[in-house]
Amino acid sequence: MATNNVINNRVSPICFRGNNSAIAGTSSYYLQGLASTPYNYGGSFNPTTGAFIVPVAGTYQFSGVALIDTTSAGYMTLSVYSVASGNLIQVSDSWSASSSQGNINVIQCQYFGAFPAGDTIYMLLTSTGTVDIKLGTFFSGHLIG
Repeated sequence: MATNNVINNRVSPICFRGNNSAIAGTSSYYLQGLASTPYNYGGSFNPTTGAFIVPVAGTYQFSGVALIDTTSAGYMTLSVYSVASGNLIQVSDSWSASSSQGNINVIQCQYFGAFPAGDTIYMLLTSTGTVDIKLGTFFSGHLIG
């Protein structure tokens, strides 16, 4: 019998990846309403809300990459957000953008850490200016142990 992703005393694979569709003119955005989910083993990722619900306590790795076309000057960050802690638990280096359009910029964020079962994890993009999020932006994660 399988409960909480445990089968025969072994944790079944828990990993996901959600690919974002293009979004024009945003300044704060949880990666949600994802265009595709190439894999969602364990079924703990909701592509509509962009939320990953931690199914079993353990150490996880979360990664995000945002492909951005700047439409106004500003500073951007990509962050892992934990609802249980109420904090941005990992923030990418802030990145400054010029106001020129037509250049695709990349911002990345990665975090390894222990999470309790039931925690909700999001990837959040914030900017002091306005940006267009391009195809190829994604949020992924997996249980390490």
